[in-house]
Amino acid sequence: MPDEDPMQLQDAAFELQAIRLHLARAERLRSVGALTAAVAAAGSLLAGFAQWACVQNPLAEPHAWIMLWTGTAAACGVFAIGESVRPTCMGKNGPDRARQPASARSLTWFAPSVVPGAVLTWLIGARLPGHLWLLPGLWQLLFGLGCFAAWRRLPPATWIVGAFFLASGTTCLFLQQAALGPLAMAGPFTLGLGVLAAILRHHEAPRQTP
Repeated sequence: MPDEDPMQLQDAAFELQAIRLHLARAERLRSVGALTAAVAAAGSLLAGFAQWACVQNPLAEPHAWIMLWTGTAAACGVFAIGESVRPTCMGKNGPDRARQPASARSLTWFAPSVVPGAVLTWLIGARLPGHLWLLPGLWQLLFGLGCFAAWRRLPPATWIVGAFFLASGTTCLFLQQAALGPLAMAGPFTLGLGVLAAILRHHEAPRQTP
């Protein structure tokens, strides 16, 4: 039996290492996404309690209400960025370091919902405070659209979360001023983000872009 070509053995070893790195990266990204969603769900619940205790009439205190919820979203965003870039800073292996920036770029998946959400928040808060009740429904609709925009990079079951936020956002718009109650924001975001965390944590493999 002829001896194996050392170059072929070396190539095979490199391929196995690349496969292990890819699987480890996929598992890490799922863990980071699940942890971020779980923290955001907890933050939404705490923000709901804070509104119940401190901002009982959002129409009389529109800026306080906006600062509470946008501050919560900003804190969750900072946590997400930190969790995404932390492996890049800690990685020591050359190929692994080269692959890590993809986790940071994953944050751009929800950019189509974040940017319009920020613009609408500024417009209503600064120019139309009497229509503050629009924001809960619009935020939830935009987050649901963000889930659908990212479906190629997330587990297929994520569409359930997107559909849930579209339904809850539409309901909030029908409720009008009643949508400013703490439950109208804390309830959907706590439940929806909790389900998203469970999907990301337990799904066997992420869906890849063809």
